[in-house]
Amino acid sequence: MQIEHKTKWKGSSKNTSNLLCILLSLLYIFSTLLTPLPASAGVYENCVYAWEFGDTTRVSMVIYPIGKQCYNLCQGEDGSSGCMKYSRSGYDGELNDDVMDQCRSKCQGGDNFSSPYREASDNPPPFSLSRYVWKDAISLDTTCSKDPKSPASAAYNFYDTGVAIDPSNPAEIKLILLGRNSPIKNQVYMCGFKSVSIYPDFYSLSSLSWQAHSAQGWNARNYRWTDTDIKAQDGDYLALTYGGPYINNCDEYGCYYDSTADNLLMSTGKGENMVVPGGALYTMTQPSCDPHASAAELDACLQSSASASESPGAIVNHNESIEFLGLKGWASNVTVPSNIESIPGSKSYKVTSFFGTLAGLGSAPTPLLIRHYDVGGDSNWDNNMGGKYVKMKWRGCPRRGGEGLQYAVVPPEPGSTAEDKVYVPRASSSWTNVPIKVLQGIDSLNFDSNQEGRLFFRIEPVGVFGSSGSNDASQAIGQYYLELSVMHHGSGRLAGLLDTLIKDISGYFFGDNGQQGIAQEIFNELVKDSAFAQAIRALLIFYIAYTGLSFMIGTAHFSQQEALVRIMKIAIVLTLISGQGWWFFNTYLFTLFTKGVLDIIGMTFIDPTIDPTVLLELKQGNMYAVFSNLDRPISQMLFGAAGSGIKGTGLLGGPTWIKIQALMFSTVFGFLLAIVVIVGCIFYAMAIFKAVMVYLVSLIGIAVMMMTAPIFISFLLFAKT
Repeated sequence: MQIEHKTKWKGSSKNTSNLLCILLSLLYIFSTLLTPLPASAGVYENCVYAWEFGDTTRVSMVIYPIGKQCYNLCQGEDGSSGCMKYSRSGYDGELNDDVMDQCRSKCQGGDNFSSPYREASDNPPPFSLSRYVWKDAISLDTTCSKDPKSPASAAYNFYDTGVAIDPSNPAEIKLILLGRNSPIKNQVYMCGFKSVSIYPDFYSLSSLSWQAHSAQGWNARNYRWTDTDIKAQDGDYLALTYGGPYINNCDEYGCYYDSTADNLLMSTGKGENMVVPGGALYTMTQPSCDPHASAAELDACLQSSASASESPGAIVNHNESIEFLGLKGWASNVTVPSNIESIPGSKSYKVTSFFGTLAGLGSAPTPLLIRHYDVGGDSNWDNNMGGKYVKMKWRGCPRRGGEGLQYAVVPPEPGSTAEDKVYVPRASSSWTNVPIKVLQGIDSLNFDSNQEGRLFFRIEPVGVFGSSGSNDASQAIGQYYLELSVMHHGSGRLAGLLDTLIKDISGYFFGDNGQQGIAQEIFNELVKDSAFAQAIRALLIFYIAYTGLSFMIGTAHFSQQEALVRIMKIAIVLTLISGQGWWFFNTYLFTLFTKGVLDIIGMTFIDPTIDPTVLLELKQGNMYAVFSNLDRPISQMLFGAAGSGIKGTGLLGGPTWIKIQALMFSTVFGFLLAIVVIVGCIFYAMAIFKAVMVYLVSLIGIAVMMMTAPIFISFLLFAKT
């Protein structure tokens, strides 16, 4: 019987557990159906994020120098869309930087584009330094619109923040540049962009192979300059990378590698030779050597790097001192692929990079030409071996840290209804440069009192959209990552209730805006009463007579301190009935109790990030604003912050309760966690109520003491009272 009873109990427990799960599921479905969601909303339209609480709304944005739709259309999100469909990875990194830049340039200008592309291959053509093969041309599916009014055009470079500017509900807007010091995140290039990849048209370390080749294109034996098709000037960004097994020191006895082979020659077409000092750079990695090679071969491999014996710190310090046209240098060793000829005794070659902002090139666009490094006459190139590939990336007119960022308040279009306002930004809108201090997070955006509409941002274009050549504003690239912190003053339906209540009660007792309070009226009526004044004068006469008599008969031993104390008592009582009693005591005594506590509380609000609204009111002299921090949390718990963009309306429709609803169904113990949070909210509200009641009771007590102060002040005369 006992075993049978246990079996039935276990089955009952299992059934109860299943029933509980069913009830919880039904309750979840029921509560979900009751949650108001607009039919047109997306799945995540009404999500409440973890940071969406309080009077401050945060809006994250990415702002491009051209229209967002156009930028994303040309950029593409993966390898199947936009210009990213040309992206392929290879031994030397991205193989088609130049093709993708050409694609974006055409796409952003609204032109069609089609091009072959490189594909990585372990079987490249013979006498080649590359490890890729060319594939048939593919075309871009869509391009940007050439209509400047179209949101899909490059000229539609307006970015809607979704923040309403309303004089009746003023907002304090701070701007934060995410990754302000990052050269990648917050940098735009306004005057064009181009990448080039130049590989030798013939590569070999054999003299016999070179005899059958004509040195016409880019190769080790061509002394002529090769035009990179890049025109740069001071201030532009340039990245230059080159490398490959190359020997420029050959004679009838053989070829010998030295560090000058790691240099490159550059020219602006004016007859000068600029040496790119790659040979002077120390490599950041050791050469890759075959551990199974002979001792002599291994030793030769280890000695192939000039920096093999240098410490990492010495390498960094040395390379910091090497510059070319303002560009910083960096170098590393790369293992020679198995299907590429290598220099005898070396299993690696040096890859050199110079990158940064150009300086010393000139203020006008200047063509850049290159050739392999050698010295002497043109015939000196005739016995060179190997070759180098060259990659260059150019970005014109860089702007950093929010430079060129503009904002405008766009009013609603005529005919728009209050429920469905339409905002159409234009190039002719009142665009204003964002001040430097706002970009630095010191100041906030300021708006005129009559400005009403929607806040938009853009990056001021350089040139004209749709024009030809370097003046085409659509040839821009880069982005700014922004975050807006929006504080709506007066947000919340209960915000301001407690500070207004306390201010009114304080004004009733102590006066406000030049009006007398009840405490001052009773104080003045008491000291002006003739019977009270005569009693005080009689008390003073008695006190003075008593003091003199005590001194004459020797019953009082007066010191200088005692004499000073008695004189001060007499002076205080005389001031009480002089007609200036209230002014004197209110200025030097009562204010310590009526405003001193508020001043001390106000001193805690020294950081504007705590509550900018309270800080602003404190600066304007409203010391009672500190109490708005007590009623505002209650308002946010019940309703949410009005006008701040946080989802949820109505009683118990604020973000707090949406989060509690999500918490209830997050785990099996979600209901218990939700109850704990609700109880915590109740205790928090009770603590606020108690704090306010304590302050009000103390305020009334101080008022009563001030009303009866004339009586108690006169008691100062005698020690017993």
